[in-house]
Amino acid sequence: MRTLIRSLVVGVVVLGSSGLAPAQERQRGTITGRVLYQGKPLPGGIITIWSEKHAEKTALDRDGNFEFTALTPGEYRVTVSTEALKARGSPRYVAIPMKYGKPETSGLKIKVEKGNQTIDIKLQ
Repeated sequence: MRTLIRSLVVGVVVLGSSGLAPAQERQRGTITGRVLYQGKPLPGGIITIWSEKHAEKTALDRDGNFEFTALTPGEYRVTVSTEALKARGSPRYVAIPMKYGKPETSGLKIKVEKGNQTIDIKLQ
């Protein structure tokens, strides 16, 4: 009987604490988008977003698409690099200006809000 009661108490604690996750997720933002270079989708590379506290990165697909989920709302600096593709000799490599690879020089920013957003990042 004690084992049954202990199991029920543990089950209630676990279920109760997992109920907070959906409310927390509603306070977060999701950014999906595409990176364009000279008006065309960038067929590969790494996009990184930088807040004051941390950075998150993800790979671009063949159509330049990317997605970041569960982001804290606020302003982020953005960098894009294709250097890893160059180093591997990938046929998807496209040379883009080096300034886009550093948060201090890219000039790219996004504002993340609660919910879902779709954006294009346009490189010249």
